[in-house]
Amino acid sequence: MRKLSYPLIFALFLLSVSASAEAALSINVLGDVIQNLSEDCYSYIPNHRTALTEEFIGKVNPAVRERLGIAADGNARLVIRVQSPRPEDITLSANLPPGAVLENIKRTASGSRLTVKTEPVGAAGKYQSSAVLTAPEEWPGNDKQEFFPITVTASQGDEGLSKEIKIYRAPVVLVHGLWSDGETFGDVNDEQTVAGALFAKGAHHGYFEYPGDQGPSEVLPRSADIFCRAVENMVRDLRMKKIEATRVDLVGHSMGGLMARKFFLNRYYRNNQNYNQGAVRRIVMLATPNTGSGITSYVTEDVLWLSDDTIAASPDYREKMEQVFEIMGKAGMNVKGSAIKDLALNSSELRLLNDNLPAGLPLYRIAGDTGEALIMPGAVGKIIEGIITPYTHKKIYNNIPALFDGYNNNGGKPRFEPEDSDYLVGLSSALWEGVMSRDKSEIIKGRQHMGMGTDAGIASRVAALLCGPVSAFEPIPQRSQLRFPEQPTPSLMKGSAGAALSSLSDAEFTQKLGELESLLENRNTKAEGQALGKLTGLSCYPESPVLISAGTTRRLAISGSYSTGKRKNVSHKKDGTKYEVADASVALVDEDGMLTALKPGRTTLTVKNGNISATVDIFVIPFAVVAADDKVDPDNPPVDPADEINPEAPRGSSSSGCNTGAGLVLLLLPALAFIIKKS
Repeated sequence: MRKLSYPLIFALFLLSVSASAEAALSINVLGDVIQNLSEDCYSYIPNHRTALTEEFIGKVNPAVRERLGIAADGNARLVIRVQSPRPEDITLSANLPPGAVLENIKRTASGSRLTVKTEPVGAAGKYQSSAVLTAPEEWPGNDKQEFFPITVTASQGDEGLSKEIKIYRAPVVLVHGLWSDGETFGDVNDEQTVAGALFAKGAHHGYFEYPGDQGPSEVLPRSADIFCRAVENMVRDLRMKKIEATRVDLVGHSMGGLMARKFFLNRYYRNNQNYNQGAVRRIVMLATPNTGSGITSYVTEDVLWLSDDTIAASPDYREKMEQVFEIMGKAGMNVKGSAIKDLALNSSELRLLNDNLPAGLPLYRIAGDTGEALIMPGAVGKIIEGIITPYTHKKIYNNIPALFDGYNNNGGKPRFEPEDSDYLVGLSSALWEGVMSRDKSEIIKGRQHMGMGTDAGIASRVAALLCGPVSAFEPIPQRSQLRFPEQPTPSLMKGSAGAALSSLSDAEFTQKLGELESLLENRNTKAEGQALGKLTGLSCYPESPVLISAGTTRRLAISGSYSTGKRKNVSHKKDGTKYEVADASVALVDEDGMLTALKPGRTTLTVKNGNISATVDIFVIPFAVVAADDKVDPDNPPVDPADEINPEAPRGSSSSGCNTGAGLVLLLLPALAFIIKKS
């Protein structure tokens, strides 16, 4: 028997390596491929049913669309692409958590294990099979996990290849209420606030900011894209981190809950980013006046819903209250804006929302209950309570379903049944009685309306709800059982005008007015806390790079790190922080850290506080969401500005080398023949 030489052994080894390379599988996990879906079709074209094909998937460039994970939003999809030089069927299997689904691209088979036929794609000798992974609706991990790992395995014959996919929590958008802003939800450094509790849980969050004296009728007409842009920022943040996401959770405080409800009527609620399935996974409402508030009916002088008509019938009383309202306006509490009109009982905006419910959306409500306290605790409340006599809590806060039922069934006479409130919103409105049951809600005794976003118990509860089972939520029904009256003309009650006017003399009223003005001017003054030590570093949330849609704003939370190991929000001018944008034509940042995107482009933000500085990259991208009712030419579909489709073989992916085996064999054959001959 002829003895093999070392050169021949080496040549055979190279040949075996090349054969192994030829047989190798490759897996790509791709996001932002699907643009529309129906029960029997995945499509890559917005608003069309042009079916997703292996040919199209084969052209997707993984350098742009590769994903490491997916958000547990119950809707996001990843395309699992497997390529091979062999034509045999490929089996895909995964250790899926409850709610996650693996299915073929034709939507004809699903399960945790699928066998998918291969199809030739691209260059000769390359075959491909793909499947779609749908995210679970519930977060499958525990409180301490940043992500929950699953493994997808592709098998073909004796070969197998696995890839890890990480499941992350769904992103959250926080929506503030009347006369407020995003900071109502607290500091990301403080776990006893809603923002801090979400941050500690690893839930990426942002804000929908709007002028606090404007109501949903003004902020969110149907064609407005402003809320969608806030959602888009959250989705793109995760996609930039290679995490696929399509939906957000909403937490709305006070009027913020109505803003959330109005978003469901917006034309951009269903768009290509969420495959036209809707942009929201769950919603938590904190003290939301779903059916209005008696105090706003008082301010708008709609005395039909109050058991006293003094403010409408007494010119002297009304003149005094106008002076109070003027002082409130100077302090940032404008009672003349659209917000107050929208929040009044039986307003046209509330009737619109009552007639158009976001059916099926999982909802949880948290209400405060301070009994029959009229305004708020403290000196301001005592002054206002003295000024607005003869109005008492019982004359302003009554069960709203009873009011409306009396009006509808008793000749236009509301039925007054006093109820508790949180100083500003009655329980029946915060719990949305007449529409929702009380089963999936809670009442917190002693909890007032203001400060809910910085209440430690509420913060912990909100974070637990969003990371917990959907069974804790109640789906919103298809139709409201609460019948709003036809819009009535404000009318006087029983000729009781002036019967019990405030006992304050003009001099006493003027004195109280001055006290009120002084207190409101200084209401945000806080005593300095304990010493923090020397400032040693600055960091930004959201982290650099910050992605933002052109024409929108984002709140930047700047945290200072101190020599004592403590951290503090130092976003504001009063904290000594300054902002410098390299290219002011692309974006601006105001003195309190509000970022405004002006036009698409890239710039750098420098944040300074004393001799400490930090830099943040800012990427401004065009608004690229396609609404469900937009017309799209299937032969010329819109291209996402972040999209990059390569008609040739994918590059920059784990599949590099999967088609090089045949070429390597051809290169080695002459050398192998020479070596064998010499041997």
